[in-house]
Amino acid sequence: MLPRLLLLVLGYILGCGVAAVWGALLTDSSRAFSQKLSPPPQSIGREVFSLNIVNLEYGVIWPTVPFFSWRNFHSAWEKIESRPGQWNFFQLDQDISLAEKQQVEILLQLVTIPQWAKLDGRIDLACRESSQPNEEPPICQSTLWKNYVRTVATRYKGRVHAYELWNEPNVKEFFTGTVSDLVTLNRIAYQTLKEIDPTILVVSSSLTRLNPRTLEYLKEFFKQGGGQFADVMSHHFYPAPDPPETMLNFIQSFHSLMREHGVYKPVWNTETGWNMLNRDRNQITEHWAGPSLNDELSQAYMARTYLLSWASGIERVYWYAWGHRSMGMTEHDGKRPKAIATAFSEIQHWIVGSQMKNCRNTPDHTWVCKLFRNGQPQWIIWNAQRHVPFHLPPSWKPSRLKYLDGRVEMFLGQPTIDIGPVPILLERIAP
Repeated sequence: MLPRLLLLVLGYILGCGVAAVWGALLTDSSRAFSQKLSPPPQSIGREVFSLNIVNLEYGVIWPTVPFFSWRNFHSAWEKIESRPGQWNFFQLDQDISLAEKQQVEILLQLVTIPQWAKLDGRIDLACRESSQPNEEPPICQSTLWKNYVRTVATRYKGRVHAYELWNEPNVKEFFTGTVSDLVTLNRIAYQTLKEIDPTILVVSSSLTRLNPRTLEYLKEFFKQGGGQFADVMSHHFYPAPDPPETMLNFIQSFHSLMREHGVYKPVWNTETGWNMLNRDRNQITEHWAGPSLNDELSQAYMARTYLLSWASGIERVYWYAWGHRSMGMTEHDGKRPKAIATAFSEIQHWIVGSQMKNCRNTPDHTWVCKLFRNGQPQWIIWNAQRHVPFHLPPSWKPSRLKYLDGRVEMFLGQPTIDIGPVPILLERIAP
């Protein structure tokens, strides 16, 4: 009799679905959850949603989605001073004017050392005296770097209010110097920027998780004092080709290293994204990001990235990228927005202006983020691995369901709903 009863119970559990059982436990105890994130207490602002924008000069359309800040690459030293003393601000001037016209903030990168400013193709920041009386002094890269920073910041004083100091320096393709060199460059840039305009927001060098020794590099960067030469700490928390949830442990390690070295500053993610399928032409240029995602997974990964980032204390995320040929929100031609663009707008409608109470998951990979807007609760739910039935706790009493493609459905009182990789919003409307 007992074995038969156990079989009946097991059959009931399987029939209802594991998610339904865990859903019923949501109101019981936090012990049902395997991971719980504690978001910042403030309301979610629109600055969270920012963009890398590329290829505008090659015909890509201006973003059709709302966003707060544009991370710009045209301020690189090698682009604007390709020869000593020969400055070319044509493209950057256009970008600054366009940002002002569109009423978006611009984040300029202070990066790269031109070949003409390198000693035998390498970085050497030491300023040395000439060995012979009439000999020309060696190139002093630190002085040239300071002049570059000063020239850019002076030109755009009052128009550009945020600068980022170097891009992915832990990748040899972008930086060949030592950690000590990087800290020196950051110090010079930080002090120079603050001399010109103390209100400038200085964003630290953005390391990338794609280097397997990133945490070691970051630890040494903090140990040598790099954390003091910025107002905001930045990182590229790329989980690609894996799902967004895989970045959470790394974010936790990043925060732990900051605390360990006494660095208590806001954290931004200035690059993240995946390869995404185009309808016109597919030409993967970023092979490290894995196979291209279809429309459903593109929307799902983007929305989950923003939700989990905010829940983990990341205050701004710059999606990579509008206009990119294989990782873009537009088709390869750069003129037609993809489904992810609609979802990027929709997720902002869902959460900007609301307060996230918590974000937690169950052992079956179902996630529930609870938010409040105008005193009313709302829930965003998904399952990171598959489609499953989700049992709605009786206390929720939602009024309607919203989807990332813009659809809205009135809630009809059904005890379960189907959830999957794409987040769904359940919203309660005040009577």
